[in-house]
Amino acid sequence: MRTENTVEILTSGDHERMRALADDESCSGEALVVLSQSLSAEIRASVARNQATPGIADELLSKDEDVVVRAEVARKAARRAADPPERVSEKLRTAALQILTRLIADQEARVRQVIAEEVKASAHVPKEFVTRLARDESVDVSAPVLEYSPLLTDEDLISIITDYIHSPALKAVAKRRPVSPSVAEKLVDVLDIDAISELLRNPDAQIREAALERIIETAHLVEELHEPLVGRESLSARAIRRICAFVSDNLLKQLADRADLDEESRSIVAQNVIERLESENATISDEAAILSEIRDELMVRHKMGRLNDAYIAEAARNGKHTVVAVALDLLSGAGQIAVRRAIAKRDANGIVALCWKAGLTMPLARLLQEVVAHIPADRCLEPTSEGTYPVTPSTLEWNFAMLLQVDDDDAEAS
Repeated sequence: MRTENTVEILTSGDHERMRALADDESCSGEALVVLSQSLSAEIRASVARNQATPGIADELLSKDEDVVVRAEVARKAARRAADPPERVSEKLRTAALQILTRLIADQEARVRQVIAEEVKASAHVPKEFVTRLARDESVDVSAPVLEYSPLLTDEDLISIITDYIHSPALKAVAKRRPVSPSVAEKLVDVLDIDAISELLRNPDAQIREAALERIIETAHLVEELHEPLVGRESLSARAIRRICAFVSDNLLKQLADRADLDEESRSIVAQNVIERLESENATISDEAAILSEIRDELMVRHKMGRLNDAYIAEAARNGKHTVVAVALDLLSGAGQIAVRRAIAKRDANGIVALCWKAGLTMPLARLLQEVVAHIPADRCLEPTSEGTYPVTPSTLEWNFAMLLQVDDDDAEAS
C-alpha cells in the first residue's frame, strides 16, 4: 500500500477505511502501531488479528482494556506457540510466549479459553502452560487440554483427578483417546457418575475388570450408568450376568441384540429375558384378585359414564397407577399385560395408542406418559396445537396392534 494512501486513511477519521487498513497484512508496521492506539476497540481487535502487526503493538494490545482485543492477541500468540518450530521464526515464537505468559493468567476466562483451544493438541507449547490450563477453575479452559493435550502424562492426569475434583473436567479426562487403565481406575475411585458414564462410552478407555466390577456395583443403584454399561464393548460373561440383574427390559433387549456377544453371554441374556417374562406373568397372577376387584368397580363407573379423562387423570396424579392400567385395559381391550408392558417400557407410542383406542383425549395421553410411565418430558409425544393426537389414525392403529402382538408373544412364551 502506498505511503500517501496510508497517511490519508490514518488522518481521515473514516472508521471503516481505518478498520480495513488494520486488517490489511500489507500495511506497514508503523501504521499498525498507530492503529493499535485507536479509540475504537473494533480497530484495535483488527490490528491484534493482523499477522503483520509488530511485536511492540502486540505487547501493547495484550494489556488492552477490551477483552475482545486481548482474546485476539491471545489467539494469534497461541497459534504461533503451538506451531512446529520449523513453521514459525524463533523471534515470533519468543514474543508469543512472552505474551502468553501474561494472558494465561488473564482474569477473563474467555481469554484463557482461546489459548486452551489453540494449544490443546500441540506438542510444541511449554508443558507448564498446559499444566496451568488443565488446572484452571473454568471448565471451558481446562476441558480442551484435559481431553486432547499429548503433553499430559498419566501421572499428571492422576494428580489432577486427585487434587481437582470438578465433574465437567473429569468428564474431559474420561473422553481422552486413549485412557490408560491407571487413569481409568482413578476416575472410578472418584465415583463421579458423569465421568464414569463418559468412560464407559469411550471405546479407547482401558478399564480393568476389577474397576468394571466396581462400576457395576455402583450402577445397581444408579440408573444413569445402566445405558452406558449395556453399550460397553467387550463385556465379560460375568459382567453381563450381573448387569442383566438390574437393567430395564428395554436395555436387556438392547443387550440381547448386540452382535459382539459370545455364545455364553448370549445364553445368559436369553435366560434373563425368559425369567423376566415368567416373573411378570407370575406377578400378574398373584395380583389377579386385586385387579378383579378394581375392574368390577371401574365397570360400574364405566356403565354410569364416569370412567372418563377427569377420573383417570385424578387417579394418575394421586399415584393410583394400577387403577389407570385397569382403566386403559377395560376401555381399549388391550389386555393387562400389554398395558403394563407399555408403561414399564416407557413406550410413548404405545401409551398414546392405548389412550386413543380407549376413546380418551391426547392431553390425558400426554399426562400419563410423564406421570405414570415416567417418560422424560423431552421424549413425550405432545398434543397438536388444537389438542388432538399428533399422528394419523392408521399409525395409532398400527402401534396398538404392535402392543397386542407383544401380548400374544408373551402368552405363547408362558
